[in-house]
Amino acid sequence: GQNTGDAKQLRMRLVSVVEDSRTTHGEPVVLVGWSLGGFIAREYAREHPHHVRKVITLGSPVIGGPRYTATAKWYRSQGHDLDALEQAVADRYATPLRVPVTAIYSKRDGIVAWQACIDRWSPNVRHIEVSETHVGLGFSPRVMAIVAGEVDQVELLPLGGRQLVAGLELQQLREAQHGVQRRAQLMAHVGQELALGLVGRLGPGAGLARHLGLVPFGHILPDA
Repeated sequence: GQNTGDAKQLRMRLVSVVEDSRTTHGEPVVLVGWSLGGFIAREYAREHPHHVRKVITLGSPVIGGPRYTATAKWYRSQGHDLDALEQAVADRYATPLRVPVTAIYSKRDGIVAWQACIDRWSPNVRHIEVSETHVGLGFSPRVMAIVAGEVDQVELLPLGGRQLVAGLELQQLREAQHGVQRRAQLMAHVGQELALGLVGRLGPGAGLARHLGLVPFGHILPDA
């Protein structure tokens, strides 16, 4: 879907998409959200913890709403009260987020302040720092490989390092690694298509930071 800036509306749209996936596959889903999409995925999981196995966010602010992002000025120009939005986000923490979350963030983001991506209040959050920019998070093969590994819950160290996966025999490890690599390649391809589509819609030379409303808000993967 497209990021219209209306988090409530986008969250409502996500309900039917998740339900369709659960009906088809008969199992909880993994939600992967980019930017505002990650916030929406987290809040869906907060409200429906039994529908979601895991949430993975890419450069997603978890405090402040748009206040600590490059879109703050645009939200203010549209008549939004940033103080009220920040308080509304803070109030959501009254309901604990218990679903496991992997939060991928970058200090080179350039759109979202990296400090706003750090969740210090939810009990089951793992933070992973990368070096990509905000837009790059959505189609970097390296980031997609991390996402794929998180979806499959197989921890793979860099090539040449030791592989430590408890309870897996060597052949199982190789099969799991092959599956993760194939999924990473697929996700990287999808991400590149999204990025090319985004640039195509904006036109050559357009400022991506000024047009984040066109950034896809996330993807849904059935529980593997």
